[in-house]
Amino acid sequence: AALARGGAAAGRRTAAAPWGLAGKTALRALSTTIPADGIARNPMQAARIARQLSDSPQHSKPEAPMSVTFVGGGKMAEAIIGGLVKNPASFKVTGAVDINRKRRAHLDREYGIKTFESVQDAKECLRETDLLVVAIKPQVANKVFAEVRSVLPAPEDRERDLTAISILAGIPIKKLRDGLGIDSICRSMPNTPAQAQAGMTVWTTSGPISPDRRRALANLFEVIGEEEYVSDEDLLDASTALSGSGPAYFLMTMEALIDSGVHMGLSRDLATRLVQQTMYGTAIHVAESDKHPAVLRNDITSPGGTTSYALYMAERGGLRTTLSDSIWAAYRRSRELGEKDSEIGPVLNR
Repeated sequence: AALARGGAAAGRRTAAAPWGLAGKTALRALSTTIPADGIARNPMQAARIARQLSDSPQHSKPEAPMSVTFVGGGKMAEAIIGGLVKNPASFKVTGAVDINRKRRAHLDREYGIKTFESVQDAKECLRETDLLVVAIKPQVANKVFAEVRSVLPAPEDRERDLTAISILAGIPIKKLRDGLGIDSICRSMPNTPAQAQAGMTVWTTSGPISPDRRRALANLFEVIGEEEYVSDEDLLDASTALSGSGPAYFLMTMEALIDSGVHMGLSRDLATRLVQQTMYGTAIHVAESDKHPAVLRNDITSPGGTTSYALYMAERGGLRTTLSDSIWAAYRRSRELGEKDSEIGPVLNR
């Protein structure tokens, strides 16, 4: 019944929008959390209610906190750590490895977690963890994988079930399994809005993953935003290109819009505020609507009006094709990082 009411309500605003910085947080919560009355008011809420009502146990919480150790303590790792420490009933962050002294000091100061300069220093922590989050640069993967493998007991000698969670772009499950010496693998691709608990994570698994472990993985990704499980690992490369790298496309667009406003005489502060709120509000509008973005765009494109003139120039300049080519380039690069065939997709005229 809740889903039926939610479906009818999706796309309709139910309250005045609380604009401004405080309003942004309120709107994000409105769009992604389940209301107390159980009635979905946008597609994202409906999806979450559907997952909770599903017979699948994937999204229920584990019975006891799971220990989580990080190898790599950069911004994305910090986003996950920040979410996990707010959820102590489900997770316990037992340590983080990072070679950067300032990063270690920051993580210790902000989150009160143990930090280690090297994998060797974190040997005992790694041997006792349930979840190992690998959050390093793909370029140093081979070296770090070997270090982790060297400190872990052989699989048959391990006292705990260990799952490795990779957030590395392009690195396939087979390479993760062989490099780390861990059979239970989760390959994922979050994005940087995770730092505001508004991220999008696409993930898949391989190896001996129990239902409880699958629930824990889903819960882990939900602390930093939305998550979507896919059964086909090849979709991770496409997701990397679209949502993993996606924030950069929006940020570059924001830069161009802000600079245009400044060129027309607006102060940079005002131009920035106008662009930020316009982009944020548009995202919320789309999320709350059941209409295709093209329909929403057409709704505000009056014949002979300012928007129609602007869109004509964007189309004439090849904006759609440029965006598509850019995403295909990211997709090819993700496949290259995984040592896959990257000679795919549209042929570019060079």
